Amino acid sequence: MLRAGREECSAPAELPPSTERLLVGGIASLLAERLLLEEAARIPDLHEELLISLLAPYLGAGEARRVAVRCAPPRPTGERGAAGRLHAAAG
Repeated sequence: MLRAGREECSAPAELPPSTERLLVGGIASLLAERLLLEEAARIPDLHEELLISLLAPYLGAGEARRVAVRCAPPRPTGERGAAGRLHAAAG
């Protein structure tokens, strides 16, 4: 499924053949870490960050961030995604 993203990439030949396996493995590792730390309830907080990480090699960081923000699940009032928390901390 991720390999199809190469069609959106401006220079697909520049992506290493292992890109998709590395992306999936990295995400699996992060999810496993949350489960081992008994932080399963915090997994939805990773949605934006993981989506950006998956899309950035194909779309570029800026477009990946825009897509992730558009696709973010609704949050209860007062909560922010990763980008919002980073912005608030910097400000």
